[in-house]
Amino acid sequence: MFPCRLHQTPGYIPSKTAMKCNNDEKIVDVLMKLGSSFDCASKAEIQQVLELGVDPSRIIYANPCKQNSHLTYAKEHNVDLMTFDTEEELIKVKMLYGSARLLRKYVWSNVRTGKEV
Repeated sequence: MFPCRLHQTPGYIPSKTAMKCNNDEKIVDVLMKLGSSFDCASKAEIQQVLELGVDPSRIIYANPCKQNSHLTYAKEHNVDLMTFDTEEELIKVKMLYGSARLLRKYVWSNVRTGKEV
């Protein structure tokens, strides 16, 4: 592994790595050792990072339409931080995983251009 002192730098903020972008085992291992957290969109992604030794507290389950079986898997493996975009998704998560910690996703628009940022 390459020498890296980034995680020891004062003010360093660990990143959240999207598994759909960086799911190579060696990359995940380095990022995990640097203190990164992982953004997972499916049971397979959650399973992969857990098998590589990532603590469930460093995983966020971020999918706008979570499958019931994937929510159950997340619950069984203590992955309790997740996002929701709609009222329906909020209700589903609360029914299947009442103790989950939830983050609401917002979309912002540039006032001048009207484009989402």
